[in-house]
Order: sequence, then C-alpha cells, then structure tokens
Amino acid sequence: MDAFFLFTSNHSNYNIELSRINNPCISLAFTFMLIDTGLIFLSLALLYYGGDFLVTGCINISKRFKISPFFIVAVIIGFGTSAPEFAVSIMASLQGSGDLALANIVGSNITNVGLVLGATALIAPLTIEPRQFDKETPPLIIATFIICVFAWNNYLSRLEGFTMIILLFIYLLKSFKSNECISDNIDEESSFMDTKRPAFQICLTVVGIVMLIIGANLIVQGATNIARSIGISEWFIGVSIVALGTSLPEIV
Repeated sequence: MDAFFLFTSNHSNYNIELSRINNPCISLAFTFMLIDTGLIFLSLALLYYGGDFLVTGCINISKRFKISPFFIVAVIIGFGTSAPEFAVSIMASLQGSGDLALANIVGSNITNVGLVLGATALIAPLTIEPRQFDKETPPLIIATFIICVFAWNNYLSRLEGFTMIILLFIYLLKSFKSNECISDNIDEESSFMDTKRPAFQICLTVVGIVMLIIGANLIVQGATNIARSIGISEWFIGVSIVALGTSLPEIV
C-alpha cells in the first residue's frame, strides 16, 4: 500500500494530500524548497555582515576625516542599519514583487518598535529626555500617517515616493540645525579593524555594499519562490521572515 501524508484542519474546508513519498516530482519540489530556504539564510548573513561592514567603514572614514559626530549618528548609523531593508525593497520592486517590498518596510518598522525596543527595555530600562521625546514623536506619527494614506489604494506612485524623500530631507535639515545634544564621543562597538588605513575602510564599505546587493537579490528570489511553491502570499513572507532578517542590525 502506498504511503500517504494527510493533513486535516478543523478550521478549513480543504485537505492537503501528498501521495507517494517516492514521487520524483514531490522530491524535486522539496529539494527546490530546501535550496530556497538555504538561500534565505545565506542572504540574511550577507545582509547582516554587509550592513555591519558598511556602517563600520563609513564611521571610521568619518572619524579619520573629522566629520561631524551628528552626521555619523544621524546619517551613517541611521541609514546604514536600514541598508538591508532598503536593498531588499529596491530589489523586490525592480523584480516586480511590490507586495514583498512594502511588506518588508512595514514589517521592519513593527519589528523595530515591538522587538528591538521591547527587548532593549527588558535588558536595560530606557530613559528618554522629555524634550527629545516631544521633538521626535510628531515626525514619527506624521510619517506613519502619510504611508497609511499613500498606500491606502494598494499603490505607491513615483510622485508619492518623491514626496516622502523630500519630507525626509526636510526632517534631516531640521535635525542638523539642532544637533547640540549629540555627544562628540562616538564609540562604535563594531569597529572592525578601525586602526587600518582609509583605503582599507573604503574597501570595507564597498564590500559591505556588494554584500547587501547580493543578499537582497538572494532573499527576494528565495522568499518569492517559497511563497509561490506553498501557496502563501509574498506579503506574509515579507512582513515576517524577511522583515525580521533585515532588522538584524537594529536588534544587535
């Protein structure tokens, strides 16, 4: 008698039946799924270390050329730790996976607020200056409201994207004008070989960018293939596995 795997659910009206374990088609599909899963884990490692190399190289170059500490904190670290999300969403958009691109952004922000901030508070309670909280909260709320309005029709146009970029630059310009609260003593724990010459740090930065591009491409391919093979949406993959993986730099 042939062996059958039968999965039943009391909450659904369907049964999924996989017949004949030795069916070559099933074996081939399972093999491809394992390969895609391996690609996702490999891409997460590339995204993590690529982001770390990028941030470390940029910080050390900035220190060497005595660039403003505020620029290091607000721009390099801020944008650098978001580089995996940026790379994955750009790559997903170019490959026609809009759901994956937007889900990665939404899921990453949820992860940052829920997991990263929550885990940090569990390890060491956070103290926030009231003045700083009052200054930064409105932009956060406004940005969240804007993305909700723009994405309400399940479509983000170039004009809407341009508008968000302009608002970002306005926020950065406003922040640059009030950078007195930033300490001049920046100590980055992940200072990978920060004693090396600027040429090495530039190479480190370039390697980080290359790793981000390769990792983003691999994770988009692996995630979309798995989503299509098991019949779940790219949105779910993006808002869960991909978002958690691209948030690793913020978690660390």
